[in-house]
Amino acid sequence: TSLAWIAHRNLKIINSSISLEEETKIIIDYIKEILNGNQTKEIRKFLVDNNTSNYCVYNDNNSETLFITEYFLGYNDNLYNHVISKREYDNEVSYIYTIYKEEDDKRVIIKDKKITKKEYFKLLSQYKVIDRTEKTEINFIENKQKFKLCIYEDYTILELEENKLNDKLILPSNLNIIQEITNSLTPVKKKIRKKELNNGNI
Repeated sequence: TSLAWIAHRNLKIINSSISLEEETKIIIDYIKEILNGNQTKEIRKFLVDNNTSNYCVYNDNNSETLFITEYFLGYNDNLYNHVISKREYDNEVSYIYTIYKEEDDKRVIIKDKKITKKEYFKLLSQYKVIDRTEKTEINFIENKQKFKLCIYEDYTILELEENKLNDKLILPSNLNIIQEITNSLTPVKKKIRKKELNNGNI
C-alpha cells in the first residue's frame, strides 16, 4: 500500500507500535497543517557520491521515479521561495505551485497546491524565472523512513523528512554519503542567491 503512495508529496509514515490514540492525534494534526496551508517539515539533506553509490537496487517493485522540472519565480518576495514544478511519472504529468522558506533544518510551507497546465504556463509568462532545475527523483522507504534521492546534472542529494518515531536514523547502505549538508547552501541555492544578489533583490 505504501508503495502506491510513495511519491506523494504529503505521505507520512507512522510507526505501528504506537497507540491508536497517539496515531490518531498525529494524523489529525498533520491534516490540519495541510488544510491550513502552514506545514513545517524538518528536512535533512546528504550529499551522495555518484561514483561509488549503487542506484541499480531501485526498481518498480521498491520505488517510484519522477522526472521534475522546477522554476524559481522572481516574485518581489525576499522571505519565501515561489516555485512551480512539472512532475512526470508513468506517462502522466502534474503541475505544482509551492511557496516556502527554509530556516535552519526546517522547511516552512505556506502553499503547496496542484495547478492546471493553463495556470502553470500563465505563471511562467507572468513572472521572471530566476532559475530552472531538472532532477530525477527516486522515492523509496527503508527502515520506516521515506527517502528522496534527487539526482541533478552535477550532483546528487539524499533528502528525508525527520521522523521522530525512529530511535535512530539509518541511511541506505547502498549510498556512499559524502557529508550532511542540511544547514548548507546547496548548489541550487547558491545559484539562486548569486542571481538575486546580481539583480539587487537582497
